[in-house]
Amino acid sequence: MRVEALVFDAYGTLYDVHSVVQRCESCFPGKGTQLSQLWRAKQLEYTWQRSLMQRYAPFSQVTREALAYSCAALGLELSVARMEALLSEYLRLEPFPEVAAALERLPMKKAILSNGSPDLLEPLVRNSGLHLDAVLSVDALRVYKPAPQVYELAVKALHLPKERIGFVSSNCWDALGAKSYGFTVYWINRSGAPLDALGLASSPTPSCVRSRSCRMKFCANCGAGVVQRVPPGDTLPRWVCDNCGEIHYQNPKLVVGTIPEHEGKLLLCRRAIEPRYGYWTLPAGFMENNETASQAALRETLEEAGATLELGEPFSLISVPRVNQVHLFYRARLRNLEFKPGEETLEVALVEEAAIPWKDIAFRTVGLTLKLWFNVASSSPSAWHRPPHPRRTRSPRMRSRAATRARGWSMRTARRWWARRSPPIAT
Repeated sequence: MRVEALVFDAYGTLYDVHSVVQRCESCFPGKGTQLSQLWRAKQLEYTWQRSLMQRYAPFSQVTREALAYSCAALGLELSVARMEALLSEYLRLEPFPEVAAALERLPMKKAILSNGSPDLLEPLVRNSGLHLDAVLSVDALRVYKPAPQVYELAVKALHLPKERIGFVSSNCWDALGAKSYGFTVYWINRSGAPLDALGLASSPTPSCVRSRSCRMKFCANCGAGVVQRVPPGDTLPRWVCDNCGEIHYQNPKLVVGTIPEHEGKLLLCRRAIEPRYGYWTLPAGFMENNETASQAALRETLEEAGATLELGEPFSLISVPRVNQVHLFYRARLRNLEFKPGEETLEVALVEEAAIPWKDIAFRTVGLTLKLWFNVASSSPSAWHRPPHPRRTRSPRMRSRAATRARGWSMRTARRWWARRSPPIAT
């Protein structure tokens, strides 16, 4: 059933609760990260304990009490001024860098369903500038997530059956609570954590969405906690260590491969590892430190296919921003026919164009490179090819629906229109 509305958790999903680290550090030098982490852990613990004991208190009070406990546990003197300064940070938590643009692109209804009390949530949403159709608080029921009745608030507020509502959270326990209630769930697994063992293994697991940027917790230089923000003079968010000043830049990875050719046939490898186990690809892999791109191409071909090559010029260069990668493939000729599968390969074969297993090609960039090779390699022996990055292909049914919505066509007309078009990439 199609999802018509998305409901988001607030703390840790839309808003970074650890954006308070800088203020914590200014109040208690050297203890900012430790205080932030304990404060958040105790905050969650108190919500669960109060729900079980049926002793509800607003989230603003829970947050205050969790801060007081955390400072006492760490031996930090919490004055009234410091208490108010730190609590005020919860009124202006920073949204994660991708949140604003992602919300703008979503065409359906969007709402927040949070443990936060209205006195915290309303100014937070207002200060952040995020646009949502509803902001729902557990305060109306006086019980915290993951109690099932909390998730029912979204059903009543959005006037939709639960089967048509998607729930988005970075907290696994929250995602599983929403799944247990009956929502379609999207778990934003920012830390790459395993799924919690809460007895839902027999049902389909929540859709797991990893953050595009690699989540960092600690500085690689000094070991202190890091925060994500835009440094002075920069235009993009980076992981910054306030302890030593180190700025951690995360840049795209380079995948380098070859197109090994012999008498018109190409050497393909069948993968023995995930992702895409059992699918066919060109020999390729990540470039290592202290090697050139051409050295990486030769090394990967030797490792995966046991083949030695006469390396030619670069053939294709394809950007894949969806996974922060750039794929580079070199022309190459086999020096001999002594090739064999490597540790990551099931089998290796020389294949002519008519025998290319297009439906079993592992990656879109490989499929695109192969099509380019057979189309233009002989006519432009030294040309570089820089095609646009590959797009995800849709099923004919999804294509027809998209065309119908965009143009106001009937489904029959949309299907005919798409039938005349070829997909952008053979896979």
